[in-house]
Amino acid sequence: MQTEYEIFQFDNFIEQSALALKKPVVFIRSYGWNHSQNIEKINESMDIYRDLLPFDMFESMRMSEFIFLTLDNIEEAMLFFDETFPKSQADCDPELYVFYSIVNELGQTILTNE
Repeated sequence: MQTEYEIFQFDNFIEQSALALKKPVVFIRSYGWNHSQNIEKINESMDIYRDLLPFDMFESMRMSEFIFLTLDNIEEAMLFFDETFPKSQADCDPELYVFYSIVNELGQTILTNE
């Protein structure tokens, strides 16, 4: 390739995005829904999260394994994600596991559940 380019790892790209946007960014990966063969458990998990999450967030997670949110209030988001999602993959059934990572407006990862 004959053009200038820069390489980022996935997490670095999210951090750079938050820095460029000057807004906190949350990365969510609905891991359990996409890495299980147990349809009954996946449906149970979706029912739980459908009741816990805002409609648009849930629908986005249902449609895509990877979603991103920009935030205005990082403290409120930190509390919400900490209370809503499992503390780690080891703490729950695989189908219930949803990974999240919160990056502040300075591009620093400040909270994750893994």
